Amino acid sequence: MSRPDPDNPKSPQKEQWFRLHPLSGIAILVLDNLFFGLKLATAGLGMPVTATLAFWSTLCAVWFIQRRLVGEHWRMSFLKALAAGVVAGVPFSIAGTVVGSWVILSSGLSPWRRLIR
Repeated sequence: MSRPDPDNPKSPQKEQWFRLHPLSGIAILVLDNLFFGLKLATAGLGMPVTATLAFWSTLCAVWFIQRRLVGEHWRMSFLKALAAGVVAGVPFSIAGTVVGSWVILSSGLSPWRRLIR
């Protein structure tokens, strides 16, 4: 369990590693599908570039959302962003997979979100 950030009044008292802001979930899914489409458009030749861009853009977006909008401690928000970057950087779309389902559930984008609270 991480401690709240004393410099940030919005910092939650108890952070949970699996809880994402809805904008983080949307960012993960949109950026993953965007870069997967670019990879397909280049017939897979641009995979190293698109995977790297997907990783870094998702990491930055989720880190910003979790840190600034949610007010999480920088370590917790960075770990979530790192996991999101890895998920988006894999060379296939996560939509329709177990990982995609986890993103949707953990960010509250599903009516089943009550299951993880």
